[in-house]
Amino acid sequence: MKAFARNTCLTVVLLAGLLAAWGQEQAADLRLFGPAYTPDSASYVECARSLLAGEGCQMRYYTSLKPRLWHEMTIWPPGFSLAIAGVLSVGANPAPQAGWLVALASTAIALVAIFFIARLFLPPLLAFAASLGAGLMPALLEAGKTCLSDTLYLALVAWSVLCLLKSAQTAKGRVFALSWLAVAGCLSGLAWSVRYAGLALITAMACFLLASLCWAPRRDTFLRCGAWLAGLALGAGPLALHNIVNYGRLAPYGLPPSTVALSENLRTTIAVILGDLTTWTTGANHAAVFLSHPLALMGLLGLGLLLLVRHRRAIAHPGFFLALFFGLHAAVVVLARTTYQWGELINSRHFLPVYWMLWLGLGTLGLALGKRIGLASPARLPVAAAGLLLLTGLQWRSHRAAMQEFRLTSRTVQDDPALYDLVRLEVKPQQLVYATNAYLLRLFADVNARMLYRSDVPDATPLEEEATLRAAAASDLLWGFVIHDVRGAQEGKYGPWLQRVALNPHAVPWLEPLAFDGTALLLRCKVP
Repeated sequence: MKAFARNTCLTVVLLAGLLAAWGQEQAADLRLFGPAYTPDSASYVECARSLLAGEGCQMRYYTSLKPRLWHEMTIWPPGFSLAIAGVLSVGANPAPQAGWLVALASTAIALVAIFFIARLFLPPLLAFAASLGAGLMPALLEAGKTCLSDTLYLALVAWSVLCLLKSAQTAKGRVFALSWLAVAGCLSGLAWSVRYAGLALITAMACFLLASLCWAPRRDTFLRCGAWLAGLALGAGPLALHNIVNYGRLAPYGLPPSTVALSENLRTTIAVILGDLTTWTTGANHAAVFLSHPLALMGLLGLGLLLLVRHRRAIAHPGFFLALFFGLHAAVVVLARTTYQWGELINSRHFLPVYWMLWLGLGTLGLALGKRIGLASPARLPVAAAGLLLLTGLQWRSHRAAMQEFRLTSRTVQDDPALYDLVRLEVKPQQLVYATNAYLLRLFADVNARMLYRSDVPDATPLEEEATLRAAAASDLLWGFVIHDVRGAQEGKYGPWLQRVALNPHAVPWLEPLAFDGTALLLRCKVP
């Protein structure tokens, strides 16, 4: 009883320290920059507003002049928008802030699960060091202040993995084990309802459960699989049924084919993972060039198969499941970016669901190396923990330097409530506003805004672009323009036609300047 109380107190203290360290660093980022929003954030928030209005999961196009402004969101699952709608339904927070709060709370919830998973593999001090390293990774700190689905997906992944591992270690009888599995299946289904990349998690869990046929009685394996499938049907069934009935497939993507080759995506994946873990970008890029070579990949695959054949019993170890999930997640990310054109290359946020596994692996490797080189048993743990804390410190230092440089070299567009209130009152429901940062208008003014990067005419000259926009204004479709970054427009950042408008707002006779706050310029169309 005393040992249990002592372990409980130690766990509470370490967990509190973990959350305090992460919270302090996250708060420092928020003080510098505040919550972050992207065009994807605007789409999630629009869907949340649409759900609360009883109109389904609707979002707006933001790159064209087509009259059809609204369509159902199919590029992402609706899970994150449902979470935002849930927060909005119980509180008075504005929708953008509600989305950011979901992301921030999900990060804290995910860290709790990561710590308990680490405790299944590592001693308390080393589990704390590994979890702290995962929590202070620059990619997670950035995601924690951004209104995107990454951290909610991470939280669901971490808790579903924890439930799966607990089901294998529970000693309280079959009912408890099956209950853990049912919860794991439900959470993995919910993770897929937030990000379609959850297919990797579902596949890894299915393979791990079926592999138990090699060492467990067949009846027990089927019971475990049945409990997991029941939970999976509860978590993923509604969305899967909706997609199949309405679109004829589970993931109704409508994206054009990718223009990035498989080899480039593999090289980028390796460079991103190594660069985030070591903070040594140059070395990571060189290593990625070597490791992405076909011969190197075949050698690594052959080595993995050889180790698996020689240590067949390893498939019963939970570490095998984590390694399998890591590989499948990376494969899904690479194949998705090779098949579809997503508008961005593979980057750190795509590997948030699996980065924490690397820290667990480093902790285990540290203990094994200490034993191999002959360190005394009491010294292995502090040496391994010190190594993880040193790597965490290097990452923290790199992140702080990058944030300070970003603050000094980047101009942050400040939200202008007066401008957004003016636009909200002026624009009709079916009109649209062209803006350099259209997502800000969609978030804070809730109007039909489009990006002002190019017109609907491909490779249009400035005269053709002006003619297209003037025709849209004459048809009462286009209300006006918002140039959020006037200085950038004057430097030609958004094309020659908009540069002309920014240099002299009165140069275009069918545009009327309404407001200028030193950063943003508002112009209204006045075509007869």
